[in-house]
Amino acid sequence: MVIGCLAHLAVVAGLTVGLERAFGSNVDELFRPWASLLASTLLVLGVSNFLQLARGYGQGDQSRAAILSRATTGEPPRDGGPMIVTGRARPADGAPFRSPLTGTPCVAYEYRLYRRVKAPFGARRGISVIWLGLATQPFIVEASGRAIRVLAQPELLDLRRNMARPPDVQANAVAWVKATTFQPLAMSEMAGTFTDMSRAYVEPQRQGVRLDWGRQDTTADPATLQMDEGVVPIGQEISVAGHWSPELQAIVPGPGGLAAARVTVAIGPATQLTARASALPSSVAAVAIFGVLLLGAGLALAWAMREGLLAAIPAAFR
Repeated sequence: MVIGCLAHLAVVAGLTVGLERAFGSNVDELFRPWASLLASTLLVLGVSNFLQLARGYGQGDQSRAAILSRATTGEPPRDGGPMIVTGRARPADGAPFRSPLTGTPCVAYEYRLYRRVKAPFGARRGISVIWLGLATQPFIVEASGRAIRVLAQPELLDLRRNMARPPDVQANAVAWVKATTFQPLAMSEMAGTFTDMSRAYVEPQRQGVRLDWGRQDTTADPATLQMDEGVVPIGQEISVAGHWSPELQAIVPGPGGLAAARVTVAIGPATQLTARASALPSSVAAVAIFGVLLLGAGLALAWAMREGLLAAIPAAFR
């Protein structure tokens, strides 16, 4: 991965120098050397798409079609890689969670209690988060043919935003805030909060994880706040997309650190994930079309440089 990125950067740098030497004199100083850099980047990314296709991207065991066809059977890819499984979730060990707000039996959840506030500038309203948190436990998805283990804090695509607040939900919110020890949620702690939250999503969670944050100086009544909650429920059909690890024998986040593809969960069949799961590879047609667009844009910009179309920029844009 690192070598591939370095190779891309080296090619972009070399092509940028070449375009600058060939056509730089035809480009207004305002755009130099950015026009060459942009054209080079577009061209290299476009060619890269077609090189991926030539190397077999979107074919065989790890193709999009093959991954979707195995979703209901729970058959993992032979050598690891992207995977989807559809079935019903249960804890790998022990009792399930109950979600903080609705009390739904589940194996993972996330929640947020917040209020709308007027932004300092403009007419738009912002959000002031008072309490939030997430949790997961190792869980099993029972497909028709196999039991697949999941070791991850999933990204929940069916998050209920600004949900209804009947009396039982309000009571649950008050009880949760009263019983929970929260980590500080403040600007001075934001870097640590972001790091902890990111790790929860991009690292395998062999033992599970639970994180809760809250404002330390608030007097807000939880029952009066707006609420979001998402769960991985027990007893309903769900679909999970992620990276199959032969070493852990489980679905986990993809490799790549903070840039890793997260494990994603949707309620319902695998088709609910096709447009929203980052772990699911793009189709061959999508990669080819995007490659054509990138190459076309890069060639058009290089042509504009050669023809001197970027030589004179009106004073109003300087």
